[in-house]
This record gives sequence, C-alpha cells and structure tokens, in this order.
Amino acid sequence: MRGMNGQRETISNPAQDGVVSIWKKYLKWLKKIKMGKQSGEVAVVVIIHKKDLSHYENISLLQCLKVFHKWPIHIAKPFSLDISDFKLNNNKISLENFPDSCFSNIGEYSRLLLTTSFYKRFLNYKYILIYHGLRNSAAWKTMAAL
Repeated sequence: MRGMNGQRETISNPAQDGVVSIWKKYLKWLKKIKMGKQSGEVAVVVIIHKKDLSHYENISLLQCLKVFHKWPIHIAKPFSLDISDFKLNNNKISLENFPDSCFSNIGEYSRLLLTTSFYKRFLNYKYILIYHGLRNSAAWKTMAAL
C-alpha cells in the first residue's frame, strides 16, 4: 500500500508483530546455540533411569544421539545402573552418576532437577538441554498417578 507521498506504508498488526518478534528472538537464540557448537557453550543431558529400554525408548535414544551428535552429551543415571550394553559410540558422551534414590519415583526425580547439585555438574556450559525422552516406563506412569 502506498501513502500520499508515494512511500510504502505498512499497517501495524499487534498480533502479527508479536509473532514476528517471537520469531526473531527464536532465530537469535538458534544462532547462539549454533555458535555454541564451536565454543562448547551447549551440552545435552540425557536422563536414563533403567537398563531395559522399550523399543520406542531405544528409537528415542538413537534419534537423540543422531540429532545432537555435535554437542557434548552427558548421560545422567543412577550409580547402580550399568549401561555398558548400550551402544554409545560417541567420544563426546560422558556419564553423570547420581544416587539411586533420585530415580526411585517421579517425585524424587523432580526433586533432583530442582537441586543445585544437579546443575553444578554442568557449570562449564552456558546452555543445557535436558532430554527426558526415556522416562516412559509403566512404573513411572503408575507412580506419577499416585
């Protein structure tokens, strides 16, 4: 639309402006994260609380490792959980062990995520992504319902 002086006028739409603003913020954040690949600012924390993963949990884990392979990956797990059978062929993967009680039920797990001791392990990073894709067991669903 052209105004009286021949210049192009734009009509402001607050809803659209909000979406554009959010989109710009997202792109800016995404750019920071991509830069974090080189600078070591970003890490992925994968929560694993059991040895026997379901078919879909295995798919989820493989997809996570495939998508986030360029970032350091930390597996947060109970001390007693042996995951040596998992096929983790990535030298960027490290293990973070926590007390078994932190994974005994959904409430204890939630408390773990609220503690400073959990996040102190990742102080070397500016951003962490916590991947919860492997918490699908029937036992956790039952405990969450209680």
